[in-house]
Amino acid sequence: MQYRRLADEYFLLCHDPDSGKLHVNHEVFATGTAGAVLGELALGNRLDITPTSVTLRGAWAADDIVVDGAVAAFQAAPRVLRADQWVEILRLKAPEIIAQRLAASGDLRPEVTRGMFGREKVTSRLNPHLASMPRVRLRNGIARPDDADAGLSMLASLVLATQVEHLTELMGGGGDDRERLRSLANRHGNPGLRHLADAVREVASRIALRAFD
Repeated sequence: MQYRRLADEYFLLCHDPDSGKLHVNHEVFATGTAGAVLGELALGNRLDITPTSVTLRGAWAADDIVVDGAVAAFQAAPRVLRADQWVEILRLKAPEIIAQRLAASGDLRPEVTRGMFGREKVTSRLNPHLASMPRVRLRNGIARPDDADAGLSMLASLVLATQVEHLTELMGGGGDDRERLRSLANRHGNPGLRHLADAVREVASRIALRAFD
């Protein structure tokens, strides 16, 4: 099965494969995509993540708008920041740069339609087959956890951290499916990725609290 980069997979998971519509709250989506960008760098051995800091260890150019953009942000930072602080920073731009990468690969293309009163509306058209792959990979990972890679395990962690389990279409089994998803999320065995998932969960909780202020 074709493997997608972590940030792409989370982005695609949050959109309807056929209509291209975003299926979650944009603030939650932005938080998850920021975590996915950081996770992608960590999986590529570019970041060291601890409970109190995230430090850049690999600044080589990747000729990739997402990776190079995140590396540039780290290089420009005046001080070392925690993972939750980086999630707050990157969530402002992460959805946009991931969309640009998907557009560059031909997996996403904007479509201009006319709505009420003739106003133009720009929507995203996804490659339906590729857009459905994250759901398929998660289902396969739950069915055959020993075959799951670290990227899939981290995707499951982000799904849980941002509480978008319903998008996986796995919850027909209720608590059992949720427990299997948790088990998949813990398979990567990487402490840095666990710290990152905790940071994403913390930021998502803050956003939920802001909504009630």
